[in-house]
Amino acid sequence: LSIYEAAAPYGGTCEKAITGTPVSVNGEDVFTTKADGTVKIAGLFVSDSVNDAKSSLTRCYVLKEIEAPAGFITPQGDDALRAVKVTVGTSAVSTYELVENTQQGVPELPLTGANGQMLMIIGGSAVLLISAGLVMVNRRRGAAQRNGS
Repeated sequence: LSIYEAAAPYGGTCEKAITGTPVSVNGEDVFTTKADGTVKIAGLFVSDSVNDAKSSLTRCYVLKEIEAPAGFITPQGDDALRAVKVTVGTSAVSTYELVENTQQGVPELPLTGANGQMLMIIGGSAVLLISAGLVMVNRRRGAAQRNGS
C-alpha cells in the first residue's frame, strides 16, 4: 500500500482523489499487509503548519494498493483507491475497510486452432494405421514360415 494526501484533505467528505507523491511515515512510503490482512501505519497526522488542529478535526488520506497478494489480481484505477478519514481524539487504533481483492481464476489453456487439431488427428490416425499394418504383415510372415517349414 501507498498513502497519498487527498486532493481536499480537510473537506467534509473524503474523496478518492490523490495529489502528489506518496506520504512518507517514519521514512517509509510503501506498507505491506500482514498475513491476516492488517497493516499498521503509525504517525499519520491531522494538523499541519497551515491548519490548526482545533479548526480541522479530521484529515483525509487515500490508500492505494500497488501490489495484490499472491493469487489475487491487483485492482486498477479507482478500484485500487480507498479514502480514509483520520480524526483527532479517536483511539490510536482504527479499522478501515480497505481494497477488496479478487482472487485470480484458473488461466485459460491456449487452443491450437482447427488446423492444429486436424493435423494432430491425421498424424495420430496415420500412426495407428501403420502400426496395425505392421502387426498384420508380421503375423502373415510368421504364418507363412510355419506353413512352409
